Amino acid sequence: MNSGQDGMPPPEELISVRRATRGRAVILTVEGDVDVATASVLRRAVDEALSEAGPHPLVIDLTGVTFLASRGLRTLVEAHREASASSPLRVVVDHTRPVIRPLQLSGLDRILTLFHDVEDALSGRPEVDVSE
Repeated sequence: MNSGQDGMPPPEELISVRRATRGRAVILTVEGDVDVATASVLRRAVDEALSEAGPHPLVIDLTGVTFLASRGLRTLVEAHREASASSPLRVVVDHTRPVIRPLQLSGLDRILTLFHDVEDALSGRPEVDVSE
């Protein structure tokens, strides 16, 4: 493992963001921690994916995320704002507690369009109800 500043591993070793396409939709699969050290990696991937998706859906699969901090939440809000003007943003959370709990506490579960899995997100239904 390479060390970055202050002996911390570089962000690319703490988060993985893979991009794929299905039909005209772009899918970002995120794994690891989304926090102050790694949110910029996700942000760059989202910006590129939004450009690529154009008017088609962008699906962000967060089921592999182990920690979602406020910077990650901010990145999702920014992506939602940008996507609403050009392409639908769909976020896959299933019932991943490290993701759902911060979304609930921040109120983003009422703003973002959430899905159980990538297939549901690609079809546009059914959405996840995390209000339980």
